[in-house]
Amino acid sequence: MKNEWILIENPFSTRPYSRFNKHDYKTILENQIKPECKQMCLFTKAIEKDHAVGKWMLRVNSKHRKKVWKWVKTNTLNGNLGCSANISKRKCRGRYTICVHNFFDELDDTIRIYNELKKQFEDVVVNEELKYKPDIYGYLNIYGKRYGIK
Repeated sequence: MKNEWILIENPFSTRPYSRFNKHDYKTILENQIKPECKQMCLFTKAIEKDHAVGKWMLRVNSKHRKKVWKWVKTNTLNGNLGCSANISKRKCRGRYTICVHNFFDELDDTIRIYNELKKQFEDVVVNEELKYKPDIYGYLNIYGKRYGIK
């Protein structure tokens, strides 16, 4: 059964999302180049096409879900966190996933969001449960170490 999500958007975010076309990336994925070069090419193309959106993913248990989501939702709606956020409606492997989306080409903002989440939920989220994932990985079905990219 597919997981459903609740999404909220930062009303102060002025940067639009561009429509994704996976054919823009096909040549990069098919080229026989080193994985780290492939990853850099994907990021460069994503920035060029204005697809530079990613997310901080927090995995939280039922006990902390409401507290974490309330803080993320409030800070996103007040314009203090990323451009949007979402929460899974169902558990996966015993945890709920909460995502805070931002533009990864805005490195200072990406780091600021990480530091805020780490500071706010240090007692709730351990390192393995706070990860960053560019949306292009999902669009291109890059999971695990597919194409040598992690």
